[in-house]
Amino acid sequence: MKLSPHTEKTTPQSWETWRTAGESGQYGNRPERRDAFRFPLKQELRHRGLGEHHVNCGIGETVNMSRRGLLFTTNENLRRGDHLEIFISWPAQLNQRIGLQLVARGRVVRAEPGIAAMTIHQHEFRTQLIKPSSGKA
Repeated sequence: MKLSPHTEKTTPQSWETWRTAGESGQYGNRPERRDAFRFPLKQELRHRGLGEHHVNCGIGETVNMSRRGLLFTTNENLRRGDHLEIFISWPAQLNQRIGLQLVARGRVVRAEPGIAAMTIHQHEFRTQLIKPSSGKA
């Protein structure tokens, strides 16, 4: 009996398959079932727990994201069901001089040591100060 992608045991090797699924449109040999394309994105992030099951603050890096979900590395052991707030310094700037930060809130849907995936329920962009360069090489 073959397990569905939702019930398969996740291993580090299957994370690589899952991570690249949005890029190829396939999950292994099966068609992609997500309704939102995942874009590769490598940015530093911070996260903190929300709600009753508060988890520690942590740091990590995005792997890929869509309008509804995010795959990221983390230095914390997260659990499925944890509610998080994520802070990502966005690579684009407003008017080429004002930094942007994506703040997203959601729930962890997959987690293993060092890596997690979450759904995005709410998001907003905030402006952030960009330190001026000193002009020295």
